[in-house]
Amino acid sequence: MSIRGVIFFFSSALLLLIIGMWINVEHDPEWTKYQKKYYKEHALKTEKEYAAASEEEKESLGKELAFLKKPVYEVKQILLKGKALWSEGGNGDRVDRCMTCHMGINRVDSISEEQPFSSHPRWEVYLKNHPPETFGCVLCHEGQPRAVTDPEKAHGEVKHWLTPMNRGKLAQSSCIKCHEKNIELVGAEELWKGIKLFEELRCFGCHTTEGFGNDEHSIIAPDLTQIGTRVNITWLVEWLMMPKKFRPSTRMPDFILTKKEAVSIATYLWQNSEGFFPEMPREFDEDMIDEGYSIFESVGCLACHSDVEEDGKIHGPNLARIGEVMKYEWLVSWLLDPRAHSPKTSMPDLRLDNESAKLLAAYLTTLTSEGYKEETAADLESNDDKEFASNEMLSKVQFYLIFFAFVVSAGAGLMSIGLMKLYPMEALQANGYSIAEASAIAGTAMAVFFSLANGIGRIVWGTLSDKLGRKTSIIIMTATQGLLVIMFTYMAGNEVLLYLGATLIGFNFGGNFALFPTITADTFGAKNVGQNYPFVFLAYGVGGILGPILGGMMGDIGNFSLAFTISGFAVLAGTVLMIMVRPATKHSSPVIRKKYGYPQRATA
Repeated sequence: MSIRGVIFFFSSALLLLIIGMWINVEHDPEWTKYQKKYYKEHALKTEKEYAAASEEEKESLGKELAFLKKPVYEVKQILLKGKALWSEGGNGDRVDRCMTCHMGINRVDSISEEQPFSSHPRWEVYLKNHPPETFGCVLCHEGQPRAVTDPEKAHGEVKHWLTPMNRGKLAQSSCIKCHEKNIELVGAEELWKGIKLFEELRCFGCHTTEGFGNDEHSIIAPDLTQIGTRVNITWLVEWLMMPKKFRPSTRMPDFILTKKEAVSIATYLWQNSEGFFPEMPREFDEDMIDEGYSIFESVGCLACHSDVEEDGKIHGPNLARIGEVMKYEWLVSWLLDPRAHSPKTSMPDLRLDNESAKLLAAYLTTLTSEGYKEETAADLESNDDKEFASNEMLSKVQFYLIFFAFVVSAGAGLMSIGLMKLYPMEALQANGYSIAEASAIAGTAMAVFFSLANGIGRIVWGTLSDKLGRKTSIIIMTATQGLLVIMFTYMAGNEVLLYLGATLIGFNFGGNFALFPTITADTFGAKNVGQNYPFVFLAYGVGGILGPILGGMMGDIGNFSLAFTISGFAVLAGTVLMIMVRPATKHSSPVIRKKYGYPQRATA
């Protein structure tokens, strides 16, 4: 069989495998796994209650138990009627499917302490007064309530989703949607702290904010009534904590706030904000940005503003790093009609048409500091929620998925090292090379090509992972390594192809040492990586035992090629497992959150 035929065969097999996985996922969607486990846990608990129940109670418990043992798996959906359409600035009708997975959320007693099976924290405060059958979950928690494919999408914690899930105390910010903000609510303690801090610090002395006292000097600071449509919330928290760190020349005082206090104020401001609903974020090509820069220069922005940080010009706001602060849609609206947003502004009407305003706003969003990376509301959570101790890491399925992928990837490379001379010598001699020639070629492949590529691979894969991400890089590396190891049986007997195969396998093998330490830090936190990575690195030792043993066993029966084929498919299986790796979180268990002091989820 030709090399082209081999490539076609294995790529077709891989395609069929992916299609099969897709069919399996659609046939048995992820939400059914949660429902099956919930009904199983519920049945076990009901059986215990049945055994201790009176004769009268046994009749009702028996019917419940019969259903729990043969349940109906279905998407549980609530239709929330909105007061206004999306186009009119309201929420409109919304579908809420959260209880498809969170089936026990409205129970007084938990079926299990594990999420998503536990009941809601402080049930008597939140759900007793706000039954989810009427209010749903999205009203308080936001997220993407229609999604049921995986938790990350359902929680709205994906790129470009504008309302990611309000976790922990941030959920209290939704209370103000329905309740008066001047009334202290049980269950909205953090929101109330934010309101009181806002009053005590007299933020309204500089900022115009609806519901607070007016001040004749309010023009000296920005109007906060539309702040939710203007700025990024993660920037707002950092600004409230240390305004002079971002802009040393600012007149905003440093109130010496803790992050917790800053989040409380930002939460209040965000939900008290009014204005239009922003469109989806967008990306801009180089031509649009260049056109925007031309408009920036031609309309005379630099007559009042500066785009250089701290150069002494203070007539208009400094535009350096404005891309980190302002939202694109608000910039467009401001540039079209500044006085519609702030009647007292000294900003002139630039008389831009809609297209010119969009181009200019696109350029302004590029004014950021070097190395700036946009954050989301999820980043406001304590970093401790993403830091895992070794015992916590070992309880996560992500550890075992990464561990197995490392075992097969390292095992394939170490087996290749052991056979890189023996097997090619055999294959080369079968193709007419003398023993001396075959030994020299195989030795060169191992000592030169494999070794050099091994070192280079560590550097290149490390660099690529910074751009592509650790998980994506490992998926690419293991997928190509698996195919290369399988194809090596057709390459070993040809001098040129042998050198090429040794180079590529060595290159990917080196990637293990750059990628697995970093994905350990990314998945389980950098704080304890010195303790955690040794557990992951044990996979290298396991691979170092299994890989050479496989090669030796196949060599004993005179079938080196089968060793490479088995090892290659094992690496492809590792690729599939890496695709299944999801970000680790501590929110899966309220017990763990309580034990280690992490904030409880709450709504009001």
